[in-house]
Amino acid sequence: MSRCLPLRLSPALALIVLAAGCSTRSPAPPPPPRAGAIPVEWLRSETTSRQAETSFRRRVVQVAMTEWRRWGSQAMHRNGPKQGDRGYAEWVAHYWKVATGRDLRAAWSGAFVTYVMKEAGADSSWPGTGSHAHYIRWATENRKQRRGHFWARPLSEYAPKPGDLVCNSLESGIDYDRQPDRNYASHCDIVVDVRDGWIAVIGGNLSNSVAKRPLMTDPSGRLINPQPRNFDPAVRNWFTVIETRL
Repeated sequence: MSRCLPLRLSPALALIVLAAGCSTRSPAPPPPPRAGAIPVEWLRSETTSRQAETSFRRRVVQVAMTEWRRWGSQAMHRNGPKQGDRGYAEWVAHYWKVATGRDLRAAWSGAFVTYVMKEAGADSSWPGTGSHAHYIRWATENRKQRRGHFWARPLSEYAPKPGDLVCNSLESGIDYDRQPDRNYASHCDIVVDVRDGWIAVIGGNLSNSVAKRPLMTDPSGRLINPQPRNFDPAVRNWFTVIETRL
């Protein structure tokens, strides 16, 4: 074991030696995440900067981007078409029909995700549900049992890629390890692009429309929770990434 020896040194040299070899002070913790400038042009782009890894992932991104363009390519604004505008309620009904086989016009963000997955070719690999909580619990169980093509992972375990989903709870007291067995209020978006420090995600029923938004990631590419308040005032509880394994 090495140790500091008592030597006769000048006061100045003693301080240098102490700082170099005898100090046991831990390094300062990293500062909390701060939002940098949102890469607006990247976010607004109608093409993606990073190609998804598999053909299924690419189809997921393609379908999500097609629907985003259908609803006015909304990114830094939410002033495009709304569900109540002419022709768009029919699209919401179509999302429900493809997702669940039912003709509904209820809250539709979960139906939108299932529509994208089904249109991309997931078929029976993805449940026919309009409930985010349903498929989050299902994907969590998939990971526990190491089965299926979609695994819900904790944020600390996995960096989201194009074709994955990122999900949050809109209720307090819910996280990856504490999910109630009911249809709790939640929301998931589809990852369509990734760059250093950011992911771009598309979701349905955001301000009664389809929109793309940025979320910050850490240096390892993992989603930050909570997101910095200055551009995500809701500071929702992001708690899982659903990994696509197709």
